[in-house]
Amino acid sequence: MHNVREFKQRFPYLKDMDIYVVGIPCNDNVHPKNLRYILSRISRSHETVRHYEFMQDYTVHLRHEDGSLERVPFFCLPKELSRADVLTACCRSCFDYMNSLADITVGYIAAPLDIKKMYQWVIVRTDKGDELLKLIADELETFSETSDGDRKMAVQRYAQQMLDQLTRNDEAEKESGTGMSLEEGMQFAEYLYSVVPQGLEWARYAIETHLIRNYYFVKFHYPELITTLVPEYVYHVLEEYDLVHVN
Repeated sequence: MHNVREFKQRFPYLKDMDIYVVGIPCNDNVHPKNLRYILSRISRSHETVRHYEFMQDYTVHLRHEDGSLERVPFFCLPKELSRADVLTACCRSCFDYMNSLADITVGYIAAPLDIKKMYQWVIVRTDKGDELLKLIADELETFSETSDGDRKMAVQRYAQQMLDQLTRNDEAEKESGTGMSLEEGMQFAEYLYSVVPQGLEWARYAIETHLIRNYYFVKFHYPELITTLVPEYVYHVLEEYDLVHVN
């Protein structure tokens, strides 16, 4: 989205084009060379996986070519998949989690989780975004936003765990193996999902944890770029959790 907006400003042949931009909330990308390896460490049948997503119920949803859904709790994933180099560096250096330059953003981030209906959350930012929404308004079933719980403690806990991981030595990062058994992981995931923030408060949790994670990724791995890459609003989030001066 940033490239689209920049190109439209820079190149005369794009300035007169009426561009409508539909965006989605950020989705971390793994290095293509690592994708098959990662799926092989997660799925019971990595050859047939056609789609995967890390969902708000603390499980990875893997859709297979026959339409079946496989769910794997985060707590059962191999430890080596938490290494910084699994995800692309550009994803860990991006601070526009909500795709703010799109005319309209559509995603499940603050919507209730329903595997069959797959509710979505819509942010309309511009007149063009409103036009796009009106094109399909008669086909939509709409609901009011919801919000429940308090994200603050969960964000603070995540930040501490992430900092602990970043400051571990190289040998620790090479650990392999899994955590809980599948049964234990599912039970723990179901429990957490029943007590964690929901709706808008979950969206705030997701946004803030990504901003914090990416700030410290840049700080630890690309310190010379921190003033170039990190926008001012990230520091307000860090201050809220007393994280600015953490070394």
